[in-house]
Amino acid sequence: MSSDPQVERCLGSIRELSGALSAEVRALSPEAWDRVSNCAPWRVGDLVAHVIVSGEGFAASVEGGLAGTTAERIDRRDRERRQEQLAADGPASAARELDAITDRFIGLYNGLGEAELEAICFHRRGNRSVRWYAAHRLAEVAFHSWDFQVSLDREPTFSEEVAALLMPTLLESNAPRTYAAGLSEQRGSGERYLLAIADDPSARWLITIDLDALTAVRGDAPANVTITGSAAALALLVYGRVGLRDLFQSGAIHLEGDAALAERFSQVFPKP
Repeated sequence: MSSDPQVERCLGSIRELSGALSAEVRALSPEAWDRVSNCAPWRVGDLVAHVIVSGEGFAASVEGGLAGTTAERIDRRDRERRQEQLAADGPASAARELDAITDRFIGLYNGLGEAELEAICFHRRGNRSVRWYAAHRLAEVAFHSWDFQVSLDREPTFSEEVAALLMPTLLESNAPRTYAAGLSEQRGSGERYLLAIADDPSARWLITIDLDALTAVRGDAPANVTITGSAAALALLVYGRVGLRDLFQSGAIHLEGDAALAERFSQVFPKP
């Protein structure tokens, strides 16, 4: 176990979600494996292969950080070849590989103290800590498990507990960097959005989107638009899985403020 309870919660959720995904993958037919996923142009097999390969990349980065290096350890072309091979090998092999990378990744955190959790590791959008990688791996597994269900025309669910665990990382760490990487349809002009998890006064973030930067600050503050909903609804929104209009029309979120700026949220908030 690591010395950080938050990290332990992330690792426990990774174990649970990865195990559930592995079991479902193992039972897939060849036809389901070859279906087009909701992450076009990937097929379901490509999607599952990506979850495995991303885990291998995260593990390599954490191993490097713990060894004192921030050098990239797996070449992009090698990752692409590995993903293609995993997709070609089929569901049973992929399930085994997913179990293996889950064990490997979680095992890296055994016995880590504060200094090791703060060790800096390679990441293509800016180096991050070993602690951050635990939450980021959880996000990868959780959202792609949701994608997997959608791709197979199943009714997807997203855990409230996992969503609440992820929101600080998604907003405070990831969103500013994805915005800086140019992953929004349009640049902001000072829009201020308050994202609030319903029934949790401590879980509120002011998102300010300027031309050059996105900032996310926890706490209450005046905003042009307040978006209130469950942790799961907000997580799916900020991770680009469900649009604000669809969430509003379904009743999953409540909006207050400037309607025109609410419409702009999906254009200026970055996709992961």
